[in-house]
Order: sequence, then structure tokens, then C-alpha cells
Amino acid sequence: MDAIELLKRDHQEVTRLFQQYSAGRGSRGARSVLERICRELEVHAQLEEEIFYPAVRYADDELARLVDESLREHARMKDGIAALRGAGEDEPRAMQLQQDVEHHVTEEEGKMFPRLAEVMDDDRRSELGEQLEERKSELGGRGGRSRRQAGQRGAGPRRRTARRARGKSTRTRGRGKAAKSRTTRSRGRQRGAKRASTKGRQRKIGSRRARRGR
Repeated sequence: MDAIELLKRDHQEVTRLFQQYSAGRGSRGARSVLERICRELEVHAQLEEEIFYPAVRYADDELARLVDESLREHARMKDGIAALRGAGEDEPRAMQLQQDVEHHVTEEEGKMFPRLAEVMDDDRRSELGEQLEERKSELGGRGGRSRRQAGQRGAGPRRRTARRARGKSTRTRGRGKAAKSRTTRSRGRQRGAKRASTKGRQRKIGSRRARRGR
């Protein structure tokens, strides 16, 4: 995916969340929506600062200037997130954060992205988009679950299945041993009975011989 399109989708998601918060202000779920907004903004800012802005800065002098301006806007946005988290659900701070984000989005989509589309070819923007998608997956953006967390959750059922399989195998071996033990004891009793029967016949024969001798 083109890096510009990916970042625009992030902007749209945050805009949607702010609208959701505005519609439900004062409700029990408003605080959780604010936290989602903060998390999305943090991931988005990290993606831009780690991958997007370094590539954009060296593409063009005008873009370098716009990157510096965007970094200042990021710093202001991060201060707003910290203040909002420290104050709980604070409507004035939430509205201020929304205004800061809207200004940032307007600047990027109105100036930076069009200029980048002019000076950076499609292949390079697609390459950047792939890097952004991969890093976003690692950070757990939009959905809040990272690859590591996903791997841990996915491994859980497999581990439980493996444990159940080992347990069944152990129980099967146990039943096999028990059956073998019962068979061995049964054979032992049969041999004992046979020996006892043989001894009994021998005693009877000896008794007959003794009577004949008398």
C-alpha cells in the first residue's frame, strides 16, 4: 500500500474515534474511547517519526521544512495526550487535543502529501507503505494487539492441545501397563493352579503306590 494512503487511513480512523467520543461524552464508555484515541495517535506518531519523516526529509528541501513543522506539532500533541491521561476524562483537554490533531492532519494532507506525491515515485512510496504496515503490526496499532501478543495467544491452544495429547498418551500407556500387569497376574495364577493340580495328582499317585506296597 502507498504510504500516503496508509497514513490517510490512520487520520480517518482517529477522526472517527473523535466523532464517537463527541457523540457519547459523559457516558461510561467515553473514557475508553479517549484511551483508544491516545493509543492510535501514539502509534501513528511513532510510525511517522521512525520511518516516514526520515525518508521524506531527504526527498526535497520543502518537505524537510514541513517535516520540522510536523515534529513540533507531534510534540504538542504528545503533551496533550499526557495531560489528558493525567486528568482523566477532561472534555476541554480532549477538545484541545482534537483541534491540534485536526490542524496536523490538514497540514500533512494539504501540503506534505501532495508535495511528496510529486517528488517520490510510486514504487518508493509503496516500499515505505510496506515498512509502515509491518512496523504498525509490531506496535499493535488499530486493534491493540502486537504480533508478539498474537503469537502468544495463538500458541496457547496449540500448547493446550499438545498437553492434552501428552496426557492422553500417558493415560493410554498407563492403561496398557495396567492391562499387561493384570494379564501377567492372571498367567501367574494359571501357572500356580497348574502346579497345584500337578502336585495333587502326584500325591494321589504316591498314595496309591503306598497302599499297593502294603
